[in-house]
Amino acid sequence: RSICRKHQEVSREDMENFIIACKLQVKERKKGPLNLKQLPVNEDVSQ
Repeated sequence: RSICRKHQEVSREDMENFIIACKLQVKERKKGPLNLKQLPVNEDVSQ
């Protein structure tokens, strides 16, 4: 069960990163077209 809890925590962090990435995508779309596949969803999003 502890593994499931850890998995839920990781999923929660991944979801937060995904939301941040989506916000960045909206900003970039205003500048120009952005390829979703080229956007890093990891810690590189902070850049």
